[in-house]
Amino acid sequence: MPTTYAIRSLLHPAPDKPLPQPPPSSSRSLLRNQSGTCNGRSHLLLEDDGDAVSCLCLYLSYNGEEIGASFSILQSGVWGVVRSSVTELPQRLFSTIVAQKLLVGSKFYIMTTLGYILGLDLTTASFFTVKLPGGARDSTTLKLSRPQHAGLYLLEAKGFQLSIWHGDGLELSYADTRV
Repeated sequence: MPTTYAIRSLLHPAPDKPLPQPPPSSSRSLLRNQSGTCNGRSHLLLEDDGDAVSCLCLYLSYNGEEIGASFSILQSGVWGVVRSSVTELPQRLFSTIVAQKLLVGSKFYIMTTLGYILGLDLTTASFFTVKLPGGARDSTTLKLSRPQHAGLYLLEAKGFQLSIWHGDGLELSYADTRV
């Protein structure tokens, strides 16, 4: 039996809006080596652009050497064309697929343990990397955050010290330290 999804607004007393069944995944078939593949699916609401039921359906597949993504965007109740991308990773890391993820505008970010943030540009369907700034090397203490407007924040808490980096999504620069 297929899973049913709906959007429910707790602040607006309107009836639930059912979502159509998302398109099937093709991300696993993108990878050259199928053995040991880890797969995940996420549904993320897009920023409000006037369409109350805009969301992203993202499938990720990871085999230790490559990561593949296939995604579709729901707008006005219709799923768009499924787009896909795959990239090789410089070393094996299982924690990438279960790492912290964040959607900011048309970019999807995945924290890695390799000294960078892996990004997926939904507009061009291509992967990119954001190098972690100096002093921000331990990805287990780093958290991604997004402001209400544009950009990306990287937060790190060590003891009673909070370090903050801000960037445009492609490059991060030191912003502040709070004690």
